[in-house]
Amino acid sequence: MLHDNICITSKLPDDITLCFLFCSQIRAHIRWFIEHIAFRAVTLILILVDLSIVIAALSIAPPKFGPADAHSNLSPEVKQTLQRLDIVALVFSCYFMLEVGLRIFAQG
Repeated sequence: MLHDNICITSKLPDDITLCFLFCSQIRAHIRWFIEHIAFRAVTLILILVDLSIVIAALSIAPPKFGPADAHSNLSPEVKQTLQRLDIVALVFSCYFMLEVGLRIFAQG
């Protein structure tokens, strides 16, 4: 039989309560940070920069289809530029993954 007026409370140990409060405060600070307009603006700018890097890399050399040595006819400078653009794109991808992880943590 269910009663509507029953209030169940539990006493949590102090360590668990402090940990819960600490995590809640951290989440609140992270939520404030990721929802700030400057953070969103920086993320939008980085998305546009990443898009321009992808376009630049595609204009320098078309994507590889087929054998691994498809870009063997490129000059060493072009190969080095493509490698640097790949590294920058990887850094942007890591930033975006960190942002998604922080958003998931902050939203709970």
